Parts: sequence; structure tokens; C-alpha cells
Amino acid sequence: MMSIDDPKQEEYFVSRLWEAGAFLMGRNTYEIMAGYWPSSDHPSARAMNEIPKVVLPVVTGKGAPLFPELDQAVKLRLVKSTAFPSGILELVYASADK
Repeated sequence: MMSIDDPKQEEYFVSRLWEAGAFLMGRNTYEIMAGYWPSSDHPSARAMNEIPKVVLPVVTGKGAPLFPELDQAVKLRLVKSTAFPSGILELVYASADK
């Protein structure tokens, strides 16, 4: 499991997990993580063990698109950006129409 060296960044991402209320992942990712989180002392393990997980099984084995094909591009605007010392950026977008 990749570690985050910055405790403030780790705290931030764990708080975002709690705010999400659920975590969406594919079957392969779920199977990889399912054996890790229950016994982990990673800071986000408690959140990952307690929030609902939504697993989308796919018969084709290729995965399903998260978004349907669109007739035209969706215009977005950046509403928040958070830069961390590690170089990771969190970018939050909203519809440009709102």
C-alpha cells in the first residue's frame, strides 16, 4: 500500500473518505483491498472498514464505463484545488452551468 509521508495530507484524505459516505470500486480493486484493510493499522483503515463499499461486478471482465457516452462534452469549472507537499493535487470540479 502506498504511504503518504505527510500526516496533514493523510488526515485530509481520511476526512474526505468519511465525508464521501461510500467508496466505489471495481471487483478487482475490491479483491486486492479486501484482504488488506481489516488487519491494517494504516490511518485510513478505520474509515475503509466502516464506510459502505459499492462493488460493481461486470460479466464482460473489461469493466463498465462510469459515465455514459455523451453527445457533447460537459463543461466544468474548478471550484477548489488543494496542493500537498508531496506534489499530489486534489482538484474539485462542478458543472459550469451552476
